[in-house]
Amino acid sequence: MQAAEQLRKLGPQAIEGLSAFRELLHSGNEETSYAGARALAFTSEASPEAFQELSNALSDPDAQVRDAATHGVGLLFGYQFKNVDADSTLPRLVQNLGDVDQTVRADTAIAIGEYVEKQKQMGKRGEPELVIPALMRNLEDDYHYARLDAANALQQYADAAKAAIPQLRKLLQDPDPQVQSAAKNALQRVGEVNSTLK
Repeated sequence: MQAAEQLRKLGPQAIEGLSAFRELLHSGNEETSYAGARALAFTSEASPEAFQELSNALSDPDAQVRDAATHGVGLLFGYQFKNVDADSTLPRLVQNLGDVDQTVRADTAIAIGEYVEKQKQMGKRGEPELVIPALMRNLEDDYHYARLDAANALQQYADAAKAAIPQLRKLLQDPDPQVQSAAKNALQRVGEVNSTLK
């Protein structure tokens, strides 16, 4: 991560590493794939090509590449780099909430949660009409991390996520205690406060 952050300080010079970052992303190794995605994210401010590479990777045939790209886009949401339209990736991310790969589904919800958090900090709504229905579908996912991460992302919407209350209530009985806790926190954030949550 520190090495990737240093790339940002190099500015336009970092573009020289673009082909190497692409190779890392597509390396077939989880650790190096994530490193490549981080490098592309931190180079995106100086290079539209790096951002385009990361954005395109959200649709890659390889699930590991899609997941690493999701991580990279999540960094872009967090850092809010100038001249990088990270928000343009949102429709693809929403699609990836229904990915065939369970890890991609879960990690996409994390990235979307980061997106919504930053949007709220800037006084924006975070496209609730597009995002909330997709996150609600993931509340019924077979994979417990997908349910957990969807509940955590929904709580960022607070009152705008009231439609999810019935599903979140069901998750209070989820077999996974982490999911139960996330559902409880989400219900408190969307304005549902009653004795069943204590």
